[in-house]
Amino acid sequence: MRRDVAAGLRFLVAGGANTLVTGAALSLLSFVMDARIAYAIVFVLGIGLSLFLSGKFVFRRRITWQRTVGYVVMYLVVFAIGLGILHLALTAGLPPAWAGAVALVTAPLSFVGGRILFWTLGPDASEQEHDGLLRAPAGDLRVDDDR
Repeated sequence: MRRDVAAGLRFLVAGGANTLVTGAALSLLSFVMDARIAYAIVFVLGIGLSLFLSGKFVFRRRITWQRTVGYVVMYLVVFAIGLGILHLALTAGLPPAWAGAVALVTAPLSFVGGRILFWTLGPDASEQEHDGLLRAPAGDLRVDDDR
């Protein structure tokens, strides 16, 4: 539980940083190209930045090809869920100005998806210490030693 809280706080910091970086990039690129093209470029770069921050900072795990593919698929699934919820909410009368509230659903889904990908689907050989013991996940103060 403790490691989930620590990772959750890092997730909020990483998400805020990603939002600031991609928002600034979108604004700057929109000066030199069509905003829709800028958005598409920044969206792809944002997934890459999110993957990096989630792997290295939030969950403190190695980013492998398998995790990369899984992360992109998870990100697209969360996007589709968010789009569906947004459509339902707008159809039910939610004012468009409240569209950002969809993040109340998509952010936790992204955290849980990242947690599964980085903590459940590993570890690989590079995530082992020299003595063969697995490193404790980020924020986990326990060390299980079966020797």
